[in-house]
Amino acid sequence: MNYDDIVRGLPLRYPHQSDQGPASGNPSDEQAGQILWDMDHHMIPPGGPLAVKGSGLSRRPFTLGNIAYDFGGDPRVQAFATNYEAPTGEMKYHEHIYHTSAAAATLDMAKALARYSRPVLVLANHAEHTVLVAGFWATANPLTNPQAQISSLAVFNPWNSALWKQYITTGPYQQVSLNDWLNATDLPAHTTLLNLPYASNGGLDPDPSIGIYQAGPGTKNPSRTHWIGNFVIIEADPHAQSANFAFDENNRLMLQP
Repeated sequence: MNYDDIVRGLPLRYPHQSDQGPASGNPSDEQAGQILWDMDHHMIPPGGPLAVKGSGLSRRPFTLGNIAYDFGGDPRVQAFATNYEAPTGEMKYHEHIYHTSAAAATLDMAKALARYSRPVLVLANHAEHTVLVAGFWATANPLTNPQAQISSLAVFNPWNSALWKQYITTGPYQQVSLNDWLNATDLPAHTTLLNLPYASNGGLDPDPSIGIYQAGPGTKNPSRTHWIGNFVIIEADPHAQSANFAFDENNRLMLQP
């Protein structure tokens, strides 16, 4: 939202860290006007919310907008929140789940950036974090030239890297080379961001437990996965469906995991 305001030359809607949620990190301390409050009160998924396990910093799901017992905001609520908080009349954002490779997902991501001129949200470092990618450098437009080679990406980090784990530099922005994006294998500091697909991260980033995409042990699809093992990028597109729905690498509506 702040990136959108900067592009439009408008005052930032969320100028302070506390606009996202309580400084304590405890959802019990949230207040109206914070994004976490909106997630807990205005973004409940169909069939939800999930039955809460734990409390405070250990509440799972951390936000009641999740369809998974995630320690943060899962991809569904990130897509939903981007639409909810964005100006009306814009294209919708949806999860685009790539069952291909990091390189193929990156190329398709670049095509979406070129086609719609809207930043994307990338579930980075096997889903431990989300970064915003606003553009890229390439030898040609990948929409019109199949020989186009991407060289680097414009990456913004939405948290304070000086205080918490680094995903790029200690600042909010970095031009990240395609090699670092795809091939480096260690964090912190602008190493790999998309080398590894979405993972459970010790159970902190599980697959959905409710809805049509539920997958994994104890769900209606115990032998399937949805996010895990794939590359998840939240992109703008012209699809009319709500952000409760996801699309695959061929831009087809997904009705099952």
